[in-house]
Amino acid sequence: MKYIKLFVVIIGITISACSEADNVPIINDLNNIIVDGKKMTKTEYFQKYCASKPEKQGNNTCEKVRISMLSDSFHGQMPKGW
Repeated sequence: MKYIKLFVVIIGITISACSEADNVPIINDLNNIIVDGKKMTKTEYFQKYCASKPEKQGNNTCEKVRISMLSDSFHGQMPKGW
């Protein structure tokens, strides 16, 4: 009986941890991020919802934002006259 109770407690903790990790807001447009009516940059979004929480690093939305940020960092300004 003790083992059954322990098993139930462990399952409950695991389920609550997994559901808590999914609290990252899903965004549809990476170039126009709006969360709760507030417009955010990709960097602000990543820092607030992904970077400070290591368990959310594997989140699909966090990965999309991270890849988009990396992609944007390679784009430079065109020099004048081109």
